[in-house]
Amino acid sequence: MQQQARFQVYGNRHGQWFWRLKAANGKTIADGAEAYASASNARRAVRRTSEIVRGVLAPNGVYLDTLSRGGKVVATEKLP
Repeated sequence: MQQQARFQVYGNRHGQWFWRLKAANGKTIADGAEAYASASNARRAVRRTSEIVRGVLAPNGVYLDTLSRGGKVVATEKLP
């Protein structure tokens, strides 16, 4: 299966949440540049941003991974 560009939502030990966009090669190519109070707020920002990148960076779909504080994927969804 071909790798896709993927959004990641992750938190820190202070309860702040962030997002970043990783290219298929694993490099970060964009981030939200701000902290969010909850994971759901960060995911909402990803959905808005994904509308911009759809078809440009990810013609086969846009994915969102939610990461644990240890960096492991705990949830994945394909965005509409």
